[in-house]
Amino acid sequence: MKKLKSQKGVTMISLMLYVASFAAITLVVGGITTFFYSNMQVLDDSIGSNSGYNKLNLYLLNECKKPGASIYAFQCIDAATGEGPKDLSNLESGSIDLKNFITLKSDNGLNSFIFDDESKCLYYNSIVLCQNVEKFQLSLDKSSGKDVLSVLINIDGTAFQTKYVVGL
Repeated sequence: MKKLKSQKGVTMISLMLYVASFAAITLVVGGITTFFYSNMQVLDDSIGSNSGYNKLNLYLLNECKKPGASIYAFQCIDAATGEGPKDLSNLESGSIDLKNFITLKSDNGLNSFIFDDESKCLYYNSIVLCQNVEKFQLSLDKSSGKDVLSVLINIDGTAFQTKYVVGL
């Protein structure tokens, strides 16, 4: 009887199967990695706008609640008419939209929030609070007998609006 030879080693078919398997696994891992990192950019943009708004909210709330806080000065352009700057020191009641600049006075001194339209940055004195600010609009309402400051800010396409009562 004739003995069959045993086939030792790697045949051409098994080698091709190994290479095809490795290529398929590499493609799947690469696709998942690409998907993961492309979604990280979306998350970074969202976190950046929320972070900027949180810093603005922290500083503005702190300034509005300081002892002796009041609106000291502002340069504004009326958002409705485009006219400005206006002197609002004798505004007794009603409301008006402000844009660009506001300074709050407290027992601790003066602090300003300044929107630079060219660099698209919002500053607290010389500290950059927010970048990529598309719109920064303030509205002052004295109709309730208190100074109510409404802030509308748009950072990276995300709009935030908050109202602050100035003073205690």
